[in-house]
Amino acid sequence: MTLDVTINPDFAQAEADDQEVNLTRYSLFMAEKRQFFQERSSLFDFSLDGSASNLFYSRNIGLNSAGEAVGIYGGARLTGKVGKWDIGLMDMQTAKTDDTAAENFGVVRMRRNVINQYSYVGGIVTSRLGADGHQNFAYGLDGTFRLFGDDYLDAKVASTYDNEMESKFNKSAYGYLQWERRTEKGLGYIFKYYYLGEQFNPGVGYLQRSAMDLKQVRLKYGWLPGRDSKWFSYSTYLDFQQYDRLTDHKMEAQTITWDWAMNSKKGYTFSLDLTYEKEGLNENFNVSPNEGIFVPKDNYDFFYGQLIVSTPKTKPYKVEAGVKYGGYYDGRQFQVTLAPVIAFSSSFQMTMNYVYNRLNFSKRDMMTNLHNLGIKATYMLNTKLSADLYTQYACTTDQLSTNFRIRYNPKEGSDLYLVINDNRNFHRFKDNYGLKFPIYNASTIMFKYTYTFIL
Repeated sequence: MTLDVTINPDFAQAEADDQEVNLTRYSLFMAEKRQFFQERSSLFDFSLDGSASNLFYSRNIGLNSAGEAVGIYGGARLTGKVGKWDIGLMDMQTAKTDDTAAENFGVVRMRRNVINQYSYVGGIVTSRLGADGHQNFAYGLDGTFRLFGDDYLDAKVASTYDNEMESKFNKSAYGYLQWERRTEKGLGYIFKYYYLGEQFNPGVGYLQRSAMDLKQVRLKYGWLPGRDSKWFSYSTYLDFQQYDRLTDHKMEAQTITWDWAMNSKKGYTFSLDLTYEKEGLNENFNVSPNEGIFVPKDNYDFFYGQLIVSTPKTKPYKVEAGVKYGGYYDGRQFQVTLAPVIAFSSSFQMTMNYVYNRLNFSKRDMMTNLHNLGIKATYMLNTKLSADLYTQYACTTDQLSTNFRIRYNPKEGSDLYLVINDNRNFHRFKDNYGLKFPIYNASTIMFKYTYTFIL
């Protein structure tokens, strides 16, 4: 068993979040970048839908809903193996702020192999207790079973309790069942169903959608051409997904997607998606609030296609590029993505991520161009001294953010950081009173020294 304890951490050296333009109705998932929470994070994983939603989401600890830092008094994580069980426990205490009470976050996770090395069963309990009396608990059981060949059965059940909400088991319950054949060659498939109750509310978790049920069917087929071919693999799939709201029993979203993908032996990849989508909006959807661009509540159906190409990742110069065009609710969308990586040497590397979206709602005489640009540079003078620069611009917020870090590592377990964060506003938008925002939104300079020792 390994015990990690932290007191008054500030995580000043953590890399800045990747800014994105959100063209969906749902909140964006932001990955955890604080090292303390990244370590052994896979043990605490309890995915609710096979993607972002999770019963435990560590970014709830020390960050509020606006992404602003909340002080952490300290906490501990205990991980390891007891017999055949993998065990993880974590407890963290945050400080009081002007907007929120002090809170205690806890999670207990247990998991063990059964039947064979590819199968396991496990359980999880999370808690979020506020000094103001608020209590939230979540409980879950999960299991993955390799039944035969490449066929796997995933099953999960969970429930939550919140003392500020009405407690009814059927409304606070969650269930998940998936049968999948995992293979790169021949026929593969996924049959999935999950149910998220109206009051299912994991206080330490993350839900991209709530009060929904999902039905999904995916049929996939893959080929391996052989050593005489220039291509390593081909694959295609047809996917159907439908989300239905539990509140009014109407359709939230439905997608039918056909995909064709090719991977060459030199590392080139090619992917083409064609999607037919139906959306049921029960309220207006703000696409770019500062510009007044929105989609009115209604039922929509539209079609679009997307092409993504990438070059070998083993080359010093590589790029992933994509183009998307087609319908977008009652308008049209044209999107270009570009993500080049240039390794000038073994010590110096630059990456860029650029996304351009043109949205045109001609029937309502609305149109906007949305840009999102991020440039990252990493330089390592030697194994002890390195520097990172990350600059981003998001059109929807009209802000330029810069994160600069220098790390000096004199010996294993000791680090000295210089961190400069700068966030500036431009003058495309004005506040509710018609005034321009100040140029400096926030600017900080921090020194941090860490020292690790063993008792």
